[in-house]
Amino acid sequence: MTLVYRFLVMLVVYFILIVISSVPLWLASKILGLKKSNFLNAIIATVAGGIVTVAIYAFILAITGSWLLSLILGFIAYLWIIKNVYDIGWGKAALLYIVSILTVIVLAAIIALIMFILSIPITFPHPIIRPMPHIQV
Repeated sequence: MTLVYRFLVMLVVYFILIVISSVPLWLASKILGLKKSNFLNAIIATVAGGIVTVAIYAFILAITGSWLLSLILGFIAYLWIIKNVYDIGWGKAALLYIVSILTVIVLAAIIALIMFILSIPITFPHPIIRPMPHIQV
């Protein structure tokens, strides 16, 4: 494979991952009935929030050495991004974040259930406990 081809594949995969990771935030904004609830805002908040959070986390961790402080400030920065993208207050931004996490949990459970159902063999019903061949019943 050429370097250009690998780069293009990487860009496509990156775009797909951005779209997938934006779905919970978008669904949460729909659930909360926000005025600026559209998929583009979810993508902007996800990308900008990720970049700003990582940058602040790395910067504060490098300067202070405190992972807890850097984690808290990164979280506040992510809420600030959500607040500004959706034009809402701090409380609604925190609620949107919490609902998006709950959305991730529900979506993961649904996907796990579907995968479990698809993995069940089609040959039902069959006896779960089979008698031993050398034992007469």
